[in-house]
Amino acid sequence: MMCTAPSKTFNLAGMATSNLFIPDSEMRRKFRSELLDVGQENMNRLGLFACRAAYEGGGNGWISLSAIWLAIWHWCAISVKPCAADSTGRTGGNVSGMAGLP
Repeated sequence: MMCTAPSKTFNLAGMATSNLFIPDSEMRRKFRSELLDVGQENMNRLGLFACRAAYEGGGNGWISLSAIWLAIWHWCAISVKPCAADSTGRTGGNVSGMAGLP
């Protein structure tokens, strides 16, 4: 059995969707029976379509773009230098070349 979820990879946390791959037919039957016993027989249809679109509809592009944004944010985070409190008492960071901006 293998369990996966698109919620982390594609930011679909609100869709409450996961994937279970159960090759053994008897184990799959038992699992379905347990789902029915605990009242989880309903599927989140919107989550199903969102998951399918993520995997089939160009999700690789989304992942690549996300990786680029993470690299940019990481660079920004390590480039921020602490600065002293301003006249209002606020402290914050100063990205090189952006001093004096609000």
